[in-house]
Amino acid sequence: MTATTHTTASARTRAELFAAIAAALAFPPHFGGNLDALYDMLRDLSWLPAGDHVLVVTAPDGVDAGVRRALDDAERDNPRLRVVVTPG
Repeated sequence: MTATTHTTASARTRAELFAAIAAALAFPPHFGGNLDALYDMLRDLSWLPAGDHVLVVTAPDGVDAGVRRALDDAERDNPRLRVVVTPG
């Protein structure tokens, strides 16, 4: 089975990054827009079709340590998720 790829719009700030990830993965409306909520959403993915998902995060300036930790932790804790951060 091939993975579904979700690519974010380019984001430079944490707020832009949260919005871009939420849009790319069609987060439910209750997404709280903070690091804990980001981790929770990425760990869950129950609203997406079955199978593996690759999240390609486009961040020209990189992501800050808190966001990187949330992405890494979610990837570790969700076997259906792979995260790739790219400058675009």
